Order: sequence, then structure tokens, then C-alpha cells
Amino acid sequence: MKIPETYKNKSLSELKNLATKWTNKVVRKRDEGKKCISCGQYKTLEAGHFYSAGHHDHIRYLLDNIHGQCTRCNRHLHGNLIEYRRGLVVRFGEDFVASLDLKKQNSKGWNGWDRFSLIILIQEMQQKFKELNKSFQL
Repeated sequence: MKIPETYKNKSLSELKNLATKWTNKVVRKRDEGKKCISCGQYKTLEAGHFYSAGHHDHIRYLLDNIHGQCTRCNRHLHGNLIEYRRGLVVRFGEDFVASLDLKKQNSKGWNGWDRFSLIILIQEMQQKFKELNKSFQL
């Protein structure tokens, strides 16, 4: 794969930051108008991880693991995880949560994010964001 010029001089850390930025934009756009996954309040939403990005790097950008959360639940209540899990079950069902649990456990052979994977992820998230923007404008 040829690296686009935009990303040629970016460090791995810079690429991770870009991947996070675009993933969070997708989550906020996807969940726009929805209630906080944890407390059920209509508030400005952040992109909150059910399984933390710091401890579960292999699913850090997995959209199934990230949902709109208010600042209080995401930051002040450290994810408000018991209510987050309840919110996932209500919104998506037990099978969804069980699948997410399996993805969390399946880190065997994970060697971390490389430049190519991050660049592909960034481009995918940019495309998803464009698609979400179009569907919200209809």
C-alpha cells in the first residue's frame, strides 16, 4: 500500500490521535439526538468507551465499544459502567453485549496498531463520517 502524502510524515502517535479524532466524530454524529447510553439524559454527548481504550487497545476504535455518553457519566463517573452495560442491553440486546465481551477477550496475537492499519482506519472513519452527514441532511 502506498501511503498518502497527508500521512507520510506523521508519527504513530499522531496517527493514533487522528484515528481517535475521526472515530469520536463518527460516534458523536451517529448518536446525535440519542440519550446518554448510561444515564438516559439528553445532553451533549462525548464518545465514551465501554471497555477502556487504555486497557483494551485492540478494540479502542471499535464502534460497537463506543457510544454517546454525557460528560458526567464519561468523565466524572469513569464511564458509569454498570449503567452503560444496562443501556447497551436495552438499546441492542444481550447478544450484542455478549459479542462485545468476546471481542474484548479476543486479543490473542494482538501486536498493536501499525501505520498502515491506522491510515486505513482513519480513511474508513472519514468516509463513515461523510456518509452519516449525508444521511442526516436528507
